[in-house]
Amino acid sequence: MPFRAIIHLMILQMAGALTLSALLMFLPAGTLAWPQGWLFLTLFFGLSQAMGLWLLRTDPALLAARIGRRCRATKRYETGW
Repeated sequence: MPFRAIIHLMILQMAGALTLSALLMFLPAGTLAWPQGWLFLTLFFGLSQAMGLWLLRTDPALLAARIGRRCRATKRYETGW
């Protein structure tokens, strides 16, 4: 997978996951004024991106396999879903 495609997928997945996580955390809380929630999101997604950038630098093939779509040869029962 090309380098730019990996970065593009990382950004898209991070944006989607961050949006969904924020909605699932802050909607039940009923307010955006929840410092612990913001701290959690910042640490979780910041450290996730740091690890992704480290993998991109050290082993881009592994990162591509982790964020890429499931291979067609993979059977449904092998993934668990």
